[in-house]
Amino acid sequence: MSKSLPLHLSDRIPLEVFEDIVDYMPISTLLDAVLVCRAWHSRASRRLYSTVVIKSRTQYDLLVEQSRTSPRVKQWLTTTRDLIVLCSYNSKREGITFLNSLPLVFAHTLPALRVLDIRRMLCYNMHPTFYHALRCFTHIMSLRLDDAVLGNVAQLRRIVCAFPHLEDLALDRVTFRQPRYVSSRPPYWTDTPLRPQSNTRLKVLTISAHPNAGSDSFISQANWLVTSALCVSLRNLVVRFLCKDDPYLKLACEQVDRLLGASGTSLTSFHRIYDFWHGYPPARFSLIHNTALRTLKLDLNIHLNRPDANWRAVATELHATLSTVRSSQIEHITIDTMIYFTLGRLPADREDCIPSCGELEADLRSMHDVMVTPYFDGLKDVGVKVKIWHDRRRSADWADDIARATVPVFCQFLRPWHKRGLVDISYTTWGGLTTIGSWP
Repeated sequence: MSKSLPLHLSDRIPLEVFEDIVDYMPISTLLDAVLVCRAWHSRASRRLYSTVVIKSRTQYDLLVEQSRTSPRVKQWLTTTRDLIVLCSYNSKREGITFLNSLPLVFAHTLPALRVLDIRRMLCYNMHPTFYHALRCFTHIMSLRLDDAVLGNVAQLRRIVCAFPHLEDLALDRVTFRQPRYVSSRPPYWTDTPLRPQSNTRLKVLTISAHPNAGSDSFISQANWLVTSALCVSLRNLVVRFLCKDDPYLKLACEQVDRLLGASGTSLTSFHRIYDFWHGYPPARFSLIHNTALRTLKLDLNIHLNRPDANWRAVATELHATLSTVRSSQIEHITIDTMIYFTLGRLPADREDCIPSCGELEADLRSMHDVMVTPYFDGLKDVGVKVKIWHDRRRSADWADDIARATVPVFCQFLRPWHKRGLVDISYTTWGGLTTIGSWP
């Protein structure tokens, strides 16, 4: 806003309205809002301290000093629910030593802390007191470890099992310097648990298979999660793939199958994310053990420089996944589809990108047979979200034309559900992800 409201107007607005506005303010605006007046100060301060972000040793030292010398800051820190500790990609991980002392310093200062998020800071040579002091955060319910370099899976276990009330765990690019397994096909059937079964029972697990982390590290993580019984009460599983190498992807899928099997009848939601662009890897999972599944989210990639092969690969991928569904409770299915081009030849017209309905009929017949099985009788909605990436060689109108041409193709893909009125298709273009339309 360029001008302030006149006092005769602002005085008539209830304080509750201003408080609701403050609750939606970004951090940069909150820094100004906290100085407006006494009434705003309380609400804005609460929002400012609800999530604490520490990005450097300087910020850490300043917060420690304020927590000891300022009663007001100390009071606000008692309301903090989220703590994010991170360093930039340009910082040297070995030089960030304050993380070792953080649990000891802040465990009793942050009694309401529920979410701990550590990014690009965990090292294999953390001081032993760090692991012991983590137990002082007695009420942590959500933990995220991103870009962590640990010695082995035992260090990961010590961190995760420090929080007996943990329900939500996210492991993104967690690497072990000494993975438990070095062979490409470890003997799962003879392996014993790494420790007695943990009392922690996760409800939400997000895990990523990243080529930079190495297949052995991912295998070790999955094996520990399964053998420690952490996943026996899992409700929501999110798996993110950042690999395109077929052997690595096959190994990763085997571990995901083990996680799905371990979660069994407790799992109600499964989300598979593809976070890569080139090629269409043959990822395969089995949902036969998840008989209480209610929500299924799938990512698909279509490379339009090779439209025939890739549209058929989509049909194969969908059929392979849906044919393993054994839950009669499934209600929601979401299919996120990325349609893109690699550098080089760019198709001139949509006819070069989109196959005709007749070309795919034979490939879709078996999938349609699956869609009419009793497992999908309770299905309530099927959302198809199409994202089309294009570079500056083509206009947004061209992308819009391609997007519209995909609508009848997806209607054909999902014909049994489309006839039931369950399918909703929307599309965007990626040149800033500007929405260009939706259907119907």
